[in-house]
Amino acid sequence: MSRNIGEGVFQGRLANLALKFTTKWLPFCFGPRRRTLNSLGDCSPSHAVSVCRQAYQSPYDRAVRLLENLLRFPSIAQFLYPILVDEKIKSSKPFKLPTEPLQTLFERGYTLNIILNELESPFVATIDLSEGDQVEMFWRGCLDAGLVTPMMLADEERFELTLRIVGKMLNLLDECGKLGSIDPRYVTPRSIYPHASESNSRAAELARTEIAYVHDLERLVTVLDRTDVLYGCAQNLAILHREFSMRVQYLAAQSAEHQLFNEAYEGLVDSFDAYSRFCAERVRSSPSRGTVDADSLLMRPVQRLAQYPLIFESIVAEHSKACSSAQFCEKPLRAAESANAAMQRSKRILRRANEATREALNEKHREDFFARIDVPPPGLGPLLTSGVVSARTMDDFLDVEAFLFDTRLILCRTLKMRPARPSRVRRTLSAMHLAMISSPPKRPKRQSASSSSSATLHGDELEFRLPEIDTVSPPAGLLLSSHVSLATLRDPPRIAFTSSPDVTIHEENEDMTEPEPSMDPLVIRSSLNIDSLVRVSQTAELGGTARLTMQFATVDGSSDTSVVFRHLNPESAALWLRMIKRALPLVAVEETSAHSTFANPGFSHALVSKYR
Repeated sequence: MSRNIGEGVFQGRLANLALKFTTKWLPFCFGPRRRTLNSLGDCSPSHAVSVCRQAYQSPYDRAVRLLENLLRFPSIAQFLYPILVDEKIKSSKPFKLPTEPLQTLFERGYTLNIILNELESPFVATIDLSEGDQVEMFWRGCLDAGLVTPMMLADEERFELTLRIVGKMLNLLDECGKLGSIDPRYVTPRSIYPHASESNSRAAELARTEIAYVHDLERLVTVLDRTDVLYGCAQNLAILHREFSMRVQYLAAQSAEHQLFNEAYEGLVDSFDAYSRFCAERVRSSPSRGTVDADSLLMRPVQRLAQYPLIFESIVAEHSKACSSAQFCEKPLRAAESANAAMQRSKRILRRANEATREALNEKHREDFFARIDVPPPGLGPLLTSGVVSARTMDDFLDVEAFLFDTRLILCRTLKMRPARPSRVRRTLSAMHLAMISSPPKRPKRQSASSSSSATLHGDELEFRLPEIDTVSPPAGLLLSSHVSLATLRDPPRIAFTSSPDVTIHEENEDMTEPEPSMDPLVIRSSLNIDSLVRVSQTAELGGTARLTMQFATVDGSSDTSVVFRHLNPESAALWLRMIKRALPLVAVEETSAHSTFANPGFSHALVSKYR
C-alpha cells in the first residue's frame, strides 16, 4: 500500500515538472523571438532599444510605417501634416517617394531632438540654434544615449541611419505608451503612398522580386569585408535600389494605365553605372569569398541585371494584350510605350555592363598573354578580344589561340608541358595494380610444383594486360570565351521570379567561378599587321555557325595572306568583326542576312577588287 502511495506521489511530481517544462518550452519555440540588450526599465535610452527579429520590410513600406508612427506623436504631427499635404498636391512626377517628406522633416533638426528628449536623454536641445547645429546635436545625443556608435556615423549613409534610429526610437516610445493614434480628419500616408496589391500581374511580381533583391544587396554589404574591393560597389548598388524599388512599388500600386515604368529610371541612369564597376571588379578580383552565401550573393546583381529586360518585355506584352482586347485608348497605349522604353533602357545598361566585363577580361587575358610568351612583339596596344578558334592560314585548320590587339592579329599554338617520365619499373607495377583492380579474379589452374614455380607475367596461367600509360598532362582548363557576357555568366540562362525575400534562386549546375585560363607557354604561328587588312567577310555556315575570312596584303599587293576562322557561333563572330572594325575603320561593301563584307578604305579599289 505504501509502495503504491510512493509511486503516485512520484508520478504526480513528474507530471508537475513536465507541465512546467511544457509551459516554458512551447512559448520559447512558437513565441516571437525577442532579445533585449538591457532591460527597458523606465524606458530610458540609456538602457538600450529592444531588438526584435521581424520579417524584412522594403524601404518603401518601412518609410510609410515610419510616417504613420510620426503622426501618432503629437509634438511631431503638427510639423508633418503640412508637409504631407504639400506632397499630396504635387503632381510633377508619376511616382511619389515616402522618403521625400521624411527628408524635409529631418532637415529641421529640432523635430529630431523632440523625439530624443521624450526618451529622457541626458542631452537637452536648444531650439535657438541653426538647423545644421541642431542636427549635429541630435547625433551627439544619440551617441550619449548609446543608440549609435562612432563607426556607424563614419561609415554608413547618414539618411539611411536616421531612418533606422528614428524607427527604433518610435518603437520604444510605442512600447512605453507615449504614442497616440492618427487623427482620421487629416490625410493619411496610405492615401498618398498606396501598397501594391497581391495580384498576379507582372508589375506586382516586379515589385515583389525587387524587394527580395534589395534584401539580397543589403545582406551582401554585411557579408563583404570593408577592405574588399567590391564593398563600395555593393554599397552603391544598395543605395541605388532602395530608391529604385520605392519607385517601382509606387508604380505597381497604380492602375495599369498609370504604370509608367520608364519614369522610374529618371535621374538614376548614371547611378546604374555602378553595375559596370561591380562586374569589372568582380572579374579582376578573386571570384571566391570563402563562403557559399557570399559567392551566391555576388551572383545576384549579375542575374538581376540580366532579368530586367525580360521582366519589362513581359510587362509590355501584358499591356499590349490589354490594349488589343479593349477599345483603343491613349493611356494604356502610353503605359505600354513607357514599359517598352524601360526595356530599352535596361538593355543599354546591360550592354554597358557587358562592355565593362569584357574589357576587364581582356585586361586579364593580356597579362596572361605576356606571361606565357617568351619574347612578346612590341607596340601591340590594348587587347580587344581573344579566344580559342579553328583557324587556317596556309595549311589545314588547326585549333589555335587568337589574340586581336589594337595593332596586330596574333595566332598562337599552346605547348603542352609533359611531366617527368616515370621509370619503367614503376610504370609496370602501376599497370599491374590497375589490371588487378579492374579485371575480375580468375581461378588458377592446378599445376605441378615445377610448372607453378616457372610462371611469368606472360604465361598462359597468369596474364596481365598492361594498359597504356598516359604520360601527357591532363588538358588545361578552358579559356574564357571571347564573347562572354552577363547573360552567359548565368547557367542556365532563364528568368526566375521569387515573391519572398527569404527565397534564394538556385541554378542547376551553377558554377560560381570563371574557368581559369591555361597557363601553358605560347608559340606564335602568325603575326599580322592590322593596317595590312584588305577585306574581312562574315558568312553563315551550316548548323548555325559562322565563318570569318580576312585577307591581308602589302600595299603594292605583291604578297597576300588569308586567315579563316570557322565554326564560330554568331555572337562570337559578331564580336570579332566589331573589334576588328574598332581597330581599323572599315567600309561596308555588302551586307545581307547570310553574308557581309567590309573593306579597308586605305587600299586602292583595284586591290580591294582582287579579293572579291
